[in-house]
Amino acid sequence: EVNPCFDATVSAMRMESALKDLKLKRFSLGVSFGECFCGEVGPSMRSDYVVMGPEVNLAARLMGKAPNRSTLVSKRIFTHSKSFIHFEKSEEIQVKGKDGFFHAYIPQTRIDRQSVEITDPQQPFVIMPSRQSAMDSLMQVKDRAAESIPTIAFVSGGPFLGKSRLINEVAGKADGFRILKSFRTSLDSFTSFFPLRQIVSGAMIMCASQVQPTRDDIGNEIAAANFLVDQNIFNKTDRVNIGSIVPTVADAQLLSLLSGLNPKARTRSIVDSLMKILKLLQPLMIILEGDGDIDPSSWSLLAELMQRASAECSQIMLIVSSRDSPTITSAASNLRRNAIQVKLTPFEKYETQLYLRVLLGVKDKNVTIDQRLLDVVHDRANGCPLFIECVARWALDKNMIEFVEGTKKMSLKMLDERSDDVTAAIPRELSNILLAPFNKLPPPLWDVLKIASCIGYSFDADLYSTLNQVLDFMPKIRELSAKYDCFEQTGSHFRWKQQAVYEAVKSLLMVNQRQKIHRMIVRAFEQSKINHIDDIKGGDVR
Repeated sequence: EVNPCFDATVSAMRMESALKDLKLKRFSLGVSFGECFCGEVGPSMRSDYVVMGPEVNLAARLMGKAPNRSTLVSKRIFTHSKSFIHFEKSEEIQVKGKDGFFHAYIPQTRIDRQSVEITDPQQPFVIMPSRQSAMDSLMQVKDRAAESIPTIAFVSGGPFLGKSRLINEVAGKADGFRILKSFRTSLDSFTSFFPLRQIVSGAMIMCASQVQPTRDDIGNEIAAANFLVDQNIFNKTDRVNIGSIVPTVADAQLLSLLSGLNPKARTRSIVDSLMKILKLLQPLMIILEGDGDIDPSSWSLLAELMQRASAECSQIMLIVSSRDSPTITSAASNLRRNAIQVKLTPFEKYETQLYLRVLLGVKDKNVTIDQRLLDVVHDRANGCPLFIECVARWALDKNMIEFVEGTKKMSLKMLDERSDDVTAAIPRELSNILLAPFNKLPPPLWDVLKIASCIGYSFDADLYSTLNQVLDFMPKIRELSAKYDCFEQTGSHFRWKQQAVYEAVKSLLMVNQRQKIHRMIVRAFEQSKINHIDDIKGGDVR
């Protein structure tokens, strides 16, 4: 079910962070959860909208007991959020209305399971022996969906092991399937339904385009929602329900009405609306990729969706990829029971050898890979396909690999038993190899690359156009896209083309450097607001 305890705690953490940014010296917050009365109280001439009840009182008293510039939450909040947030137990406290002493809890940080992915393969897809069973399992999921048996698969494995590449290969073989894909980061776990936002936006646009193929003005979720309402595919209630996931399509005041619904009823209502468009898109493949957890609200919605799919949208398959086995809420435990589990592990050395043969274009069975070359590549790449590619490409660019006619081997140049010089020349830090193409990047472009890494894995050009005045930011982003293939663009939205490069650039920055860049971005936005106000004032004078 939707987890209001988690949502309330995240809201308090954000409020605490914002108040600290404002340099307030004294403040505290308290969070509790339970039934209460809310509504208008008093005569019509002088009525107030109030929230009353024991839990409201407890939240206020926790606020009073909280350390300065901190937050205290009740045990019920802690119990329902501890799987997703780190807490510190407070000293025993006593408050009015509660017997005896008890512990409260101080939220610290979000439990973060980071992972990184490469989404654009640099080489043709090659099935290694350890990947064959994973490929077969995902193809089985696709076949079951095609036969009207809704199925879910969890794909897990460490960073750079090729999860996205494997999923993309399955998607490419899913003839007739419509593909809806989203990518999430660890920060997105703070926002309910965020992993589904891109999925639902894409589904509305795809559905509207299918209903009216000749329309060329349905390029965003707002236009799509308007069209679906006009065509009576959605009603106004559906629009509000969809607004819970994609806030831009519904009025904020109408969305506030949903907060009073029972969480289970709210989830069912949202799925009612989703089914109206998803059933029109069958057969359908939904892919949720990323390096962050999925929030509890999204898990509840996915569980409800898959439970009802057999009767309402049977040709659907769901693939969820993550670094670790996903943390699923108890309310969505049926997803794990019914899921096909796929786990990727690093290549064994013999698979590294097979992959090297492909990368080096070795087709003659009589030609082998020199053991020293194999050892150094496997050692540097640690069994990760992406890094095997990077090391091999780097060595080829440096002209360090040659074919020795006499031994029929692919070897490192000038390598002999007396020297490890050539072996040592291959960097142990893979970030050095990943960033090698940018070594001659002009300093202004390097600055923009670092700023982009601080903003995040993806960003909207319109939102950060403010930085153009100070840094010529977006023109340089477009230059990096055109000349160095750093980013891919969809409309005004930019995304790093290789997340490994994004992580490598981010790793170059010390904490104080990142903080400095963030402060610079904040100052640019603040200055933009001041200039905007001055422009308005100037207009009034004229």
